[in-house]
Parts: sequence; structure tokens; C-alpha cells
Amino acid sequence: MKRLIPILLIGALLGACASSKKYLQRGNYDAAIRLAVKKLRKKPTKEKEILILEKAYKKANNINNERMDFLKLEGNPDMWDEVYQIYNRMKTRQSLVNEVLPLQILSTGRMVQFPRVNYDEEIINAKKKAAEYFYAHATQLLAKGDRENAKRAYLEYKKVKAFYPNYKDVDEKLKESKYLATLKVIAEPIPMHSQTFSLSNEFFDNKINEFLANMPSSEFVKFYTVKEAESVGLDNPSHVIKIRFDDFVVGQLILSEKETQESRDNVIMGIRDGNQIKTGSEKIKICHKTPNKADATRTISVKDWGAHSKHSDYLGACSTTPATNMEVMYGTAKATLKLTSKTLLSKGLLDFKIIDFQTDKVLTHAKFPGEFAWTNQWGSYTGDIRALSANQQKAVKAHELPPPPPQDLFIEFTKPIYNQLTEKVKVFYRNY
Repeated sequence: MKRLIPILLIGALLGACASSKKYLQRGNYDAAIRLAVKKLRKKPTKEKEILILEKAYKKANNINNERMDFLKLEGNPDMWDEVYQIYNRMKTRQSLVNEVLPLQILSTGRMVQFPRVNYDEEIINAKKKAAEYFYAHATQLLAKGDRENAKRAYLEYKKVKAFYPNYKDVDEKLKESKYLATLKVIAEPIPMHSQTFSLSNEFFDNKINEFLANMPSSEFVKFYTVKEAESVGLDNPSHVIKIRFDDFVVGQLILSEKETQESRDNVIMGIRDGNQIKTGSEKIKICHKTPNKADATRTISVKDWGAHSKHSDYLGACSTTPATNMEVMYGTAKATLKLTSKTLLSKGLLDFKIIDFQTDKVLTHAKFPGEFAWTNQWGSYTGDIRALSANQQKAVKAHELPPPPPQDLFIEFTKPIYNQLTEKVKVFYRNY
């Protein structure tokens, strides 16, 4: 990031330093024209910008005219789209310069001349001939009957449509070429032989079909379910996606019990108050300190002293000095802990293939694993609970829970499978 900031600053400085003169020197004539016009709108008498505009305009038009002469001399039938683009560029350039005319060099009194040309007739003629060419050429490509040429035909029909929205039967040609150019893929449903998981399997299937229907891929790929293919009479697809579970298990029970001896040192075991030892919930007096307030004598349980001792409180009622007849007794808390863990393991392996329908060739093949473990832990103890960690204390307060339904477990273990499958499909069809 530190290296990126200086680079951004340099780029900003270079952008700020850009001038119409530099654009002119670099041969970027249209950029020089745009910047010169922008400056002349503010100050129409600026001689330097007038001269740059004059020179850049002439050079830009010369380049365009030379290219036009070459194209017309060469006479290729596909030239008209480029001719149309060039004439439009020249017309736009002329319109931009007209915004600041007239221009005069005050030091010499010379009026700068920008000959006005009517490009409309040439633009209309080039547009007409470009549309004629693209339509005729696209029709030739479409007649070849293969997908790649149909894609090219579709793109050229789109150009015709952009020129003339109602040109001949261009709408029908667009539909025809798009259909032939489109890779048609049927996604077969996942075979499921267990009625128990039929709803979950249908849910997984629907998720995949929803993804395929909305996948941001090439505009020349369309996915169908088997029912959709039947409804449109598609019996000769390009590809078929075959998915099946090689194996899966749902709710495999893993039960474990463990008994351990737990201990914790430096635990407050009690407080000696004179000749009496108080523990647990028995009460003692302490002096409670609060910032910016008077000390206050409070009565608390022995078990709560640990928290108060961290805030400058002291044993005994508030007085000039802490009580000397009270003493904290430390020791080791011990407990026997018994934990029971119940795990329901669900996992499976999905076999994924994309097959060329015409040749029955496997185009890509992968296996996607998925796993989900539902775990419930509870426990009991004997002894002093303070010997247990926070998690252990949480476990001994828990109870055995009813497990999720098998169909929910099925859905959970298929989630990582779904992510792998959808990524594979996106990558495979990215360039189709």
C-alpha cells in the first residue's frame, strides 16, 4: 500500500500536467482538440490554444481522409462499417470546434479557417451499405449451419439491428442465429433411491437448477432441466450434465464418554473471621470502594470476595485500616467431570460429469466430497465446580438435545458439494 500511494500521486501529477500541446506532440490529436476547445470556451483569445487547435484539427482530418481513400481504393465489401465510423468521428470533431468559432489570432489579425463539410450524405450512404453487407454476410454465415458461424452471424445481425431496428426480417434472423449459436445443456436430475431423502434431494436439485438458470456465463449457453427440454422439444442437446451420489451416509452416530479429574490451584476456599471459617454463601463484611464516593460497608457472600478483591476493596467494615482478624484461605479445588459427546456424522461423494451428447465423450469429470457433523455435548460432575473451566461449566449445565431431522442433515452435508459444483460449472462454461 505504501508503494501504491506514490504511484497514484505521480499519476495524478502527470494527469494534472497534461496539456493540449503535449497531446499534439504525441499524436493524440483528438485529445488535443478537446482540451484546446475546453480552454477556449473560457478564453476565446488564447493564441497558443487557437494554433494548437488549428494544427491538431488539420492533422486529425488528414489521417481520417487518408484512411478513407485507402479503404475506397481497396474496395473490400466489409469496409463500410469503418467508413461509417470515420465519417461520424469527423462530424463530431467538426461540431466540437464549431462551439468556439469564430477564432482570430489577435497579434496578426488572421481569422482561423475551419472548412465546414456536410458529412450527412456520406454517413447515410455508409450506414446503408454497412447494413447491407452485414445482413448479406451474416446470412451466408448462418447458412453454414455450425455453431461458431452462427455466433458470428448473430453478432453481425445485431449490428444491422443497431443501424436499422426494423431492417427486413432482422428480428427473425437474430432469433434463428441465436438459437443455432447457443450451446444447449440439459442438467439431468440426481438419481435418488431412498424415499426418506426425496424431499432433500429435490431441494438440492432445485438449488442447482436455480443456479444454472441465473448463471452469469456466455450469452451463448442455455441450461435446461429435463422437463424444460421436453416442453420445447429439445431432444438433441449439445451437452448433458450427469450428477449422482457415489455414496452417502446420514446421521452416523458417534457416541463418546470421558471421565476426568479436574483441579485448579489458588482458589479461595474460605475466609477466617476470628475463630470462625466461613465458606460459600456465608456472609462477611467488606469495605467497598467507589471512585469519587465515600467508602461503604457491605455484606457479601464469601464466594463473591474474589471479584471484590480486584477493586481495592478490603475485608472488614470500613475503618481507618483493614481488619486484621480476617484472613483469606486459598487451596486447590477438585472435581470429577464426566462428559458425553454425541455426534451425528453425515457425508457423501458426488460424481459430476459433462458429456458431449453427439459423441458421448466425457468433457470433464470430477468428484465433490461433502461432510457435516452435528455435535451435542453435556455432562455432570461431583466436587467443586470451581475446578472446571468455563466451557466445562457450560457443558455440565447443558442437556441432551434431540437431533435434527435426517433431511436437514442431508441438506447440510450437500452445501460444500454445491459450492464446488457451481464453481466447476462456471469455470467450464466461461469461454463458451
